[in-house]
Amino acid sequence: MIASETRRQPDWRELWQLPVFLLGLLAFALAVAWWFLARPSAERTLERAIVSAWSALRSGDLTEADRWYQFALEHADHLPNAETFAGDLKMLRGTLLCRQAQQAPDARKADLFRQSLAVLTEAERIGVREDHEKMLRYQIAVASYHVGGDPAQAAKEIEAVLDALPSERVAGYKLLMDLHLEQKPPDLNAALRASERLLAQAGLTDPNPIRLKRGQLLLQKGDVEEARIVLGRIPPSAPEYPTARHLMAWSHCEHGQWQAALDLWEPLLNGNHEIRSVLPQALFGMGACYLALNRIHEAQAVWQRLEREFPRSPETRVAVFKLALLHAQAGHFADALSQFRIALENLTPDWKGPYADAQQWREEIEALWSAWQQSGRFEQAAELAAISLRIAPPAEAQRRRGLSLREEGLRLLREAERETGNKREELLASGRSRLSQSADCFVEAVRELNSEGDSGELLWLAADGYLQARQLEQAEAVLELGLRGVFAAARRADAQLALGETYLARGKRNLAARLLRQAAGQPGPHQAKARYLLALVLVDFGEYEEAEAHLKEVVALPALGPTADLQRLARFALVHVLFRREAYAEAADYLEKALNGESQPQMTATRYWLAEAHRRAARIEARSLEASDNPAAREFYRKLRQERLQKAVEQFDHVLADLDAARRRNILAVEELVRWRESRVGRAECLMLLGRYDEALADLQRFVDEEPPSLSTLTAALYLTQGHLARQQLEQARLAAQRGRQILESLSEQELEAARSHRRTWQEWFDRAIALTQSPSSP
Repeated sequence: MIASETRRQPDWRELWQLPVFLLGLLAFALAVAWWFLARPSAERTLERAIVSAWSALRSGDLTEADRWYQFALEHADHLPNAETFAGDLKMLRGTLLCRQAQQAPDARKADLFRQSLAVLTEAERIGVREDHEKMLRYQIAVASYHVGGDPAQAAKEIEAVLDALPSERVAGYKLLMDLHLEQKPPDLNAALRASERLLAQAGLTDPNPIRLKRGQLLLQKGDVEEARIVLGRIPPSAPEYPTARHLMAWSHCEHGQWQAALDLWEPLLNGNHEIRSVLPQALFGMGACYLALNRIHEAQAVWQRLEREFPRSPETRVAVFKLALLHAQAGHFADALSQFRIALENLTPDWKGPYADAQQWREEIEALWSAWQQSGRFEQAAELAAISLRIAPPAEAQRRRGLSLREEGLRLLREAERETGNKREELLASGRSRLSQSADCFVEAVRELNSEGDSGELLWLAADGYLQARQLEQAEAVLELGLRGVFAAARRADAQLALGETYLARGKRNLAARLLRQAAGQPGPHQAKARYLLALVLVDFGEYEEAEAHLKEVVALPALGPTADLQRLARFALVHVLFRREAYAEAADYLEKALNGESQPQMTATRYWLAEAHRRAARIEARSLEASDNPAAREFYRKLRQERLQKAVEQFDHVLADLDAARRRNILAVEELVRWRESRVGRAECLMLLGRYDEALADLQRFVDEEPPSLSTLTAALYLTQGHLARQQLEQARLAAQRGRQILESLSEQELEAARSHRRTWQEWFDRAIALTQSPSSP
């Protein structure tokens, strides 16, 4: 016991080794743990690189994403199990290419999307992690669409996975809107659902572009109230605000809410917003509203501004067309035609614009053309038809233009009948020019129709136009063409008659006679004119009796409608025939009857020929008087001769009064001037034969002294010489004869030949008269 008590106890200083040993063990364990737990493995490094690449993609930093992808690709090459990550790396590469394609220039987009689709398809074949499968499906759908895939199929694929991809929802719903709208027909309802889902996304930083797009789609669908609500949520500070207000205004305009539309548009134009992109549509819509509210001047003002600032916009074309209609309504026809010309420039018959099409404009132009036709504005109607050639169907514009020019030509010819002198000649020339142009239009219309449709009637109008324009060669060609099969059966008789008339005017008398005899033998409305024209041919052939018979049949018809004009022509032709046969008294009877229905200037011409008929009938009575030995008969012929001469003087007085009035206004035509001169001379001769020498000789002297040399002054000098010789006024007779020789020397051979006179005959007569003045005897 003493031994155990005496055993030695260890010192505390000897116990330090144990805690040191324990601390060493702990350090070793920690070092081993650190080596196993904190040392980055190759696989972990690869995974971290892939995660970093996806993070950069989601933030839109494609350069950083590509750097991490390249880093991951290098580390994957050193792993023995690299195939485990092959699908994920392919998917990462395909997605990166897809994002690069979306930001690339247009020239590179398609190639990058094709590369993306190829890589993504390979990733799908290899396989990816389960949590990446929906993302892969989404990216394949996006790339497929961009390389020409079906939008509907792409939309279906994206919709199936998009809810499971929060990071892709904003971009995905934006793309879905486009995909639904690209379908044929566009799926508006689906696009609107996509826009609604998009606006609900918390990650959408700027909802205003989507609100604007959704508002447009709602307007397109016809949900106007909802569209206005959506568009109204866009604040004034947003760049989309002017467009939104414009769309709201346009919706009011389309629904006839004119003032509501203006209340939205006018502040936009007067404010500080940038509205250049919608200004053409806004100006156009404002003009439409002003017009609907009958604020015409304001409508014109905004449309003129539109034309100045945006001359090539589609709105400008329609505005210019409407301005043309406004000018036409206001009676500013030149301005209207100018605006129509601008509006229809470079259009075609199948043109369709965002606000109108060629068919609508054709209808409006046709209505305006008809109104101008009915109101007698033929020149403007013709020009309008010419302008509408650009959008009119084949032949239609040419037909309308031809009808307008024809009516204008006929109007001018009717006006010419009421005038005399140069004015009459000008009107005749203008009228014939219009008729010729109208005929050209009808011929062109037939050419455009290729002789189909109503070509026969158009060709007839062309022939009639050429005839009235005195363009006989063209008329002949058209009529011959029509008679070869284009004219309808009901028109053939008229065409034969017209062609016969044309042959007659062109001197083809045998051809004319053949056709006109056929027409004259066929009962119908054309028969009277055929007989009249046949009579003209017979006159040329010298067959006066048959010609007279035909003309008397025409003159004897009831004077109704067109027959009255034909009878007037036939009456003058009959007078001509009776003059040729020296049946002046009978001619005078027809002319007397004609006076009741004539008007100026026809009445003046009728009176002239009536005076000539009486004057020449007096000569016949004088021959009968000289030939008769019976005192009673001689007295009868003497009185009859006196009556004829007196009637001739009365008619010459009427003629000279009418022509003197026209002469003072300087509107005397060439043939009227000749008629005036012949009337002066004829009247003086009648006065001398009535024994009224002083009056006759004074008038003849004035005429010879005042008028330039002509056949009329030459004849007047002869009568003046005769009168002075008859009164034994030898010196005056000599002076008159000398004056006659001076006039004769001034006349050309052509002038004498025109009157079938010979210079030598005149010269001998005046020489004999001068010789007679040397002796007291008279001729």
